[in-house]
Amino acid sequence: LPPYASEASSRAMRALRVVGLDQIAARPARVLSAGEMQRVAIARAIALPPVLLVADEPTGNLDRLSTETVMECFAHLHKEHNMTMLLVTHNESLLKYATRHWRCRDGTIEDLDIRA
Repeated sequence: LPPYASEASSRAMRALRVVGLDQIAARPARVLSAGEMQRVAIARAIALPPVLLVADEPTGNLDRLSTETVMECFAHLHKEHNMTMLLVTHNESLLKYATRHWRCRDGTIEDLDIRA
C-alpha cells in the first residue's frame, strides 16, 4: 500500500464517525439505505474538510427521519468544525437549521434576513 493509504483510511473513518456510520464501514453500498447513502456522500465531502460545503437538495429523496439525521449532521459540522454550508432546497421546513436565508424567485435572489 502507498504510504498515504493509512492516513486516507484514518480520514475516511473519522468522516464516517462524524456522520454516524463508522459501525457499517465494511458494508457494501448496495445494502445501504437512502439515508445512509446520503450520509456516505457527506462523509466523502468532509473527509478533507472544505471551507465551503455546497449541498444541492441533500434531503430531496429522504424520509423525515433520515432528513433530520442529515440536517443534524450538517448542524454539527457547522458548529464543531466552523464549516460554512450553502444548502439549496425546496423544503422550507429546513429553514430552522440555517443561519441565513435567501430565496430565488423569477431569477432574482432575495435576502430573507433583511428586515424592512
